Amino acid sequence: MGKKYCYSISAYPALDHSLEQIELSLKVAAALGASNVFTSYHLPEANYQADEFVVKFNKFCELVEKYGLKLIIDVSGKSFKNLVVPKCICALRLDYGFTNEEIVNLSKSDDFAIELNASVLTIDKIEELINLGLNVSNTRLSYNFYPKLYTGMDIFEVASKNKILNSYGFHIMAYLPGVTFKREPLCEGLPSVESHRYMKPMYAATELLLTGVDEIGFGDPFVKLEELEEVKQAVEDFKNNIINVPLNVYSDVSSVEHEILDGLHSLRLDEAPYMHRSSKGRGKAVLPRPTRDVNILDVTIDNVLYKRYVGELGIARRSMPYNERVNIVGYIDQVYINLVDLLKPGYKFRFVKTVVNN
Repeated sequence: MGKKYCYSISAYPALDHSLEQIELSLKVAAALGASNVFTSYHLPEANYQADEFVVKFNKFCELVEKYGLKLIIDVSGKSFKNLVVPKCICALRLDYGFTNEEIVNLSKSDDFAIELNASVLTIDKIEELINLGLNVSNTRLSYNFYPKLYTGMDIFEVASKNKILNSYGFHIMAYLPGVTFKREPLCEGLPSVESHRYMKPMYAATELLLTGVDEIGFGDPFVKLEELEEVKQAVEDFKNNIINVPLNVYSDVSSVEHEILDGLHSLRLDEAPYMHRSSKGRGKAVLPRPTRDVNILDVTIDNVLYKRYVGELGIARRSMPYNERVNIVGYIDQVYINLVDLLKPGYKFRFVKTVVNN
């Protein structure tokens, strides 16, 4: 079965967030085609037994249903005992406090899926649950998000883990931080991957998709329209096998070089350790201009001195010495080095350009 890529938001009625604020967030997300809303039912800062919370949570569920969204509810074994599962449920995310037998039994529910913590899930644990009768088709996985600085996961650890998790057919979710609002009490963002804490949502989402994630969620609440639009763009482009790569392009780049940069590129299948290569622009008359040594993440276009290679585009994966046959037309910021490293032979990509001075 093919993957069904989607994107979701988070909301926290247990915190001091008004239903009016939450409703606006739900309305925007629904209008942009979001699928789910994550919420926690066991935040240490909240009192889930208070009468006022019960009333607020019920109204929150009504709003989720009103906008055609579904809830992912994070529960502990203790908090689950007090939860009345709402009609708008997508999945129960089972945190700590559940036995293997309880997990297996919940996976057989006709009313909701279950979601397990991909950050700590081992192959032995998966096999043990399957042997006990886990309904894999009704089981999702999601990575933790990490409020504390420098505690998030490494993107390549996620990629390595997903190779295994995808082989079981699980739907996998991971989280991005919000840009304009950071959830209390630490207010430092809620990413699954540490390097995404201050990255633009479009490219953080793209990295997650490249690792084999199916669903991109914002861990922080109240994401703005433009943040959701970036993730929607990343998901829609990924469905069409297109990767967006941010490029700082030099202001003196020629019109011919811009023409090459603006095309849809495909990485050559014969991958080279020194550079990603695209032959799409070959044959275009690119004139030489002053150059320098090539640094990692420089973007190059071969000029007429390279004869039959003229117009070939490269993204440097290692430093290379000065070569008069190679024009350096711009560079990719260091923060996106993982995105470049995740690109594989045959992938299609296009540049999102920002003009900068040499």
